[in-house]
Amino acid sequence: MNLFIRPNSYTDIARRIMMAGLKRQYLSIPKRFFALAQEMFNVPEKPLGYQEKNSVYFLERVVLVTGGLDSSVLYFRLKKDFPNLRAVYINIGQPYLAKEIIALKQLGIEHETVVDLSFAGYEKNYWKHIIPARNFYFLCLVAEQMKGGIIYFASTDGEMPEVGGDKSKRFLKWTNELFTKLPYPVRIETPLENETKTDEVKWWKENLPIEQLDYTMSCFEAEIGHCGHCQSCLRKAIAYANNGLKLRTNTPILEGTQEYIAKYETLMPEALKKKDFSHYSRRRCIQDLRGIELLEKQ
Repeated sequence: MNLFIRPNSYTDIARRIMMAGLKRQYLSIPKRFFALAQEMFNVPEKPLGYQEKNSVYFLERVVLVTGGLDSSVLYFRLKKDFPNLRAVYINIGQPYLAKEIIALKQLGIEHETVVDLSFAGYEKNYWKHIIPARNFYFLCLVAEQMKGGIIYFASTDGEMPEVGGDKSKRFLKWTNELFTKLPYPVRIETPLENETKTDEVKWWKENLPIEQLDYTMSCFEAEIGHCGHCQSCLRKAIAYANNGLKLRTNTPILEGTQEYIAKYETLMPEALKKKDFSHYSRRRCIQDLRGIELLEKQ
């Protein structure tokens, strides 16, 4: 009799659990079956040294880089303390790929590149700026290639809401919990979570050559340079203005980002009044509103 196992049947799930358990690939076990898998593999006959989480591991430190302001600041800070830091750039066919690669080269950030074009086209054709959940994919991709250690993720104050999106505090908490199922301990850390982009530019001015700051590339469009009409350009221009600098953009920033300025000038004062900082932090509200005023004077 030829064996046919229907996908996602209990037999298929049982086979997947067996293979995952034998290989210690716990991440692939569906969450609702994980306790069952733990019970089944908790037997005295398991091989010597077999553990759900290996207690002997090599501590690697990996930072995801894009050539943008956030990840570049994080890279240079960490590199000073951890010379063996690995930097990883992930190419999923994003439309602004070329200028990110140029930025990394100009900044002198040595990095490994991982290529996966499965999502090519979605970012421009289906989603306004970025693909939701891509950070989860990036983190999993790196975590499963490590032998244990820390992934540094460049999320900043003001873009890490309590809930919602793949930079939220709840997302990072749940992802860290998921990574405890890996054969080697891996955790995500966010060293910039208490700093805004304005703080990052201030740090750069005090610690790195100021002319190199313009090499960083924070823009959602494919055109050369900073487009001046995306939200990422506005946020960087605000950080510059708050530090007495002016970001060069192809389209004048006030002209190109009126949609986002109007949103900030509506939602941020409201957040300050209601003391509701579940989406925008208090510091970001204050700094961004001040930065918009300064942009109008440049």
